[in-house]
Amino acid sequence: MAHTLQPTTGPASVLGGNPRLGRALFYLHQQVRYVTQPVVRAKLGQLIAAGDAMDYANRLRGHGNDLTPELAAEFAVQVGFPDFRLHAEVLPKLKAADLIDYQTALDGTGIRYIQEFVGLSGRVIDQAMRLLELYGPSSLELAVLHSTEIATWAPLTQAQHAEMLSRREFRDQEIAEAIKLSFAAGVNYKVYSPDLREEVIYNPNVWGAQSADIAGFLKSLPPAERDSLLGMCEQASYRPGLALSRYTGFSGSILTSARKVGLLQAATVRSAVAGTSPQTYVFSPLIEAADDRADELVGGWPGSGRGGG
Repeated sequence: MAHTLQPTTGPASVLGGNPRLGRALFYLHQQVRYVTQPVVRAKLGQLIAAGDAMDYANRLRGHGNDLTPELAAEFAVQVGFPDFRLHAEVLPKLKAADLIDYQTALDGTGIRYIQEFVGLSGRVIDQAMRLLELYGPSSLELAVLHSTEIATWAPLTQAQHAEMLSRREFRDQEIAEAIKLSFAAGVNYKVYSPDLREEVIYNPNVWGAQSADIAGFLKSLPPAERDSLLGMCEQASYRPGLALSRYTGFSGSILTSARKVGLLQAATVRSAVAGTSPQTYVFSPLIEAADDRADELVGGWPGSGRGGG
């Protein structure tokens, strides 16, 4: 079955949506530079290529009129692009994704003119996903990307993690290999829980020592209640600081339990105005909204630093 970069969990859900997967691509790009196994790099080849191209585009950003063809060529060398790859692959794809505009020199041997639109023609995360789509990732690569994204929402047992991937219509064989590749790339970690007698999968950019406890808590819940809580985590990451009263279908007891294990955070604000009730606001440990709006530069290419959307 062919997979797209679009959500597979329903039109009202952002779980698995482009911004989430764009952040997952960034995580993978940050980690895969340390991977030396040829087989792993080959199986993740399109993800790596898209991440490298986005890295190159990010280096072009912010130079304005100082972005000369010579400087663009120097940045390509820094990323590791030989001339033939830069001109045959990277520049055309970046232009097609509306990240740059350029012209080739009349003799075809170099860049005559180049201008970048990183964060200007849209959110950087969305630009990254348009670029990835042009690279045509395999279904297995998309499964790795989804696995990376799922692991940022909550630490889950390997069986539950695989179930989430299955809901996104990946095949069992793809799921098993994708999970192994996520470990090999260092983008997901696993820890054995003696209490659960299972491996727990988590994303190290978000979760740490508490992962097994959170996975144990989630496993103890009835499936419907667990899905409801994961839905709350989804909304909290997508819209951080949303008032608890805006969460429909969630009980206060679920929030209390989630806070105890560190799955969600909340802050209660008491107004100085007489007769005004306290208001509780919910947050996710992973605050991605700034990256999705591309309104600040955060350690690499997810941000833009100049308000692209």
